[in-house]
Amino acid sequence: LEAIEASEILKSKGLSGEERWETLISLYRGNPLALNIVSATIQDLFNNNVPAFLNQNTLVITGFADIIEQQFNRLSELEKQVVYWLAIHYQPVSLSQLQHDIGLIKKSQLIDALQSLNWRSLIEKSTGNTEVVFTLQPVVMKYVTNKFVEQVCEEIFEQKLELVKSYALVNPQKENFKEFKLKSILKAATEQLTIVFRNDKQYRKHLKKILSILEVKNALK
Repeated sequence: LEAIEASEILKSKGLSGEERWETLISLYRGNPLALNIVSATIQDLFNNNVPAFLNQNTLVITGFADIIEQQFNRLSELEKQVVYWLAIHYQPVSLSQLQHDIGLIKKSQLIDALQSLNWRSLIEKSTGNTEVVFTLQPVVMKYVTNKFVEQVCEEIFEQKLELVKSYALVNPQKENFKEFKLKSILKAATEQLTIVFRNDKQYRKHLKKILSILEVKNALK
């Protein structure tokens, strides 16, 4: 929705702090379902106060994640790779950077994948200094980051490292610059694994065990 139409949703919910409505609408890209869901959260937990919610520097995707999940499950393997790399970079990246990250892929295939993701309204494009750059919509960024972290933690716990071997867990670019900054994938994964293993010592012990197994496998190749 356009800003004026989206504002009507917030107005109908009795939300206050109209001076920050534009920021809220921008974060959820004017999606009416997302705005209705986040409005309920603002009503219930923040006394209808939009600035109070925005000051938390977070995004609410509960109730909206199922819809993104359905879209995600329909993606091709290449499209999922693009989405994961965009989440890792977090900031907008160029087509050439994505091609470098994924490797062994024709530029025409990558363009087709980006076009498909754009049709699904999962990515955004903008003009950088010299070329067009791509990123995920904020709510999609949070969903994909959460999903990636969950899968990485599960693989490490089960001593399988498919994602870890295929993707970087730290941003290859410079520091993120978006206003609503998510934790880095590496930091989020580390925190979750520390909870799973109850303490940092057990977590490190498990990682050393995995490294030992990998060293043996590499030696046998």
